[in-house]
Amino acid sequence: MSRRVIESRPSSSARLESRLTSHAGLAFGLALAFGLAVSPTARAQEPDSPGTDLAAALARAELVVSGRVVDMVTFPHSPTGSPGICTRVTLEVERVQRGEAPRRVDFWVLGGRLGDRARRVTGQPTFVLGERVSVLLWSPDVPSIRWLASWRFGKWSLQADGTHQLEGGEAGEVAPLEEFVR
Repeated sequence: MSRRVIESRPSSSARLESRLTSHAGLAFGLALAFGLAVSPTARAQEPDSPGTDLAAALARAELVVSGRVVDMVTFPHSPTGSPGICTRVTLEVERVQRGEAPRRVDFWVLGGRLGDRARRVTGQPTFVLGERVSVLLWSPDVPSIRWLASWRFGKWSLQADGTHQLEGGEAGEVAPLEEFVR
């Protein structure tokens, strides 16, 4: 998959930021006007929804797996067709800590880059090809479509010493995820 690289210059960055800001404001305004701001995908992924503390995130998680990110594909819509850039992340599973999982697991996150358009959702963890992570996943609406069970506690980066670095945690916050997953 080929990605276009945009040269970083202050003037083009300012124009891109301005375009993204105006598009985001317009989209949000239209969503409010038409009552779309509370779509099932948005409700499932709100940062203040259940899953904002570790206990709630673990209670919500139907599947907890560790592995390596092997693929990421960005789409102009959610997996259910709602508008908005979303990324499907594929994890090659090395370990299942809760639930049952195939060798590869797909899950979705809000945001990503699609051509010259980008969507970054504050608080939503991002993923990088090749990184090793543990993720807490759930399927709120459609059983075959998985999302992070929590923005803050949904992604844990695997460290070389076997510990987990919490993606959304305080700087240096490290925890043995295994102590929490039962």
